[in-house]
Amino acid sequence: MAADRFRGREPPAHREELDMITVSIRYTIDASKWKDFEAYARRWPEPIRRCGGNLLGYFLPTKLAGATNFALALIEFRDLAAYERYREALKKDPQAVANVAAADESKCILVEDRSVLQRVESKGEREHQTEVRPKGAGNG
Repeated sequence: MAADRFRGREPPAHREELDMITVSIRYTIDASKWKDFEAYARRWPEPIRRCGGNLLGYFLPTKLAGATNFALALIEFRDLAAYERYREALKKDPQAVANVAAADESKCILVEDRSVLQRVESKGEREHQTEVRPKGAGNG
């Protein structure tokens, strides 16, 4: 039960804070096909938005440090049900289907792993957001 998770702690002030999720998609890419993956990532913002997701961004590797075959996408959803609706909508979106087909054809993606995450905000971060956001403003 959700209340048990917050035993001994103050529960979130709003139900949305409890339910909001971020889907992390970790890609292992063919480093020699970096440009193909970059094109794939650049084609996603509109289908993601149209199907109900809030794209935080695609992140590509650099040659400065770390693995050069790792990429990441972060997409926010109001809750798990919204993510499930999004997944169904993507299957029917012609631009999304074409983008997946292009990536499959180029073989730029070797492995794609998804994780569903919940953001942890500090008390100060929540207070700052409240101060900055005009009274009555929505979550945009």
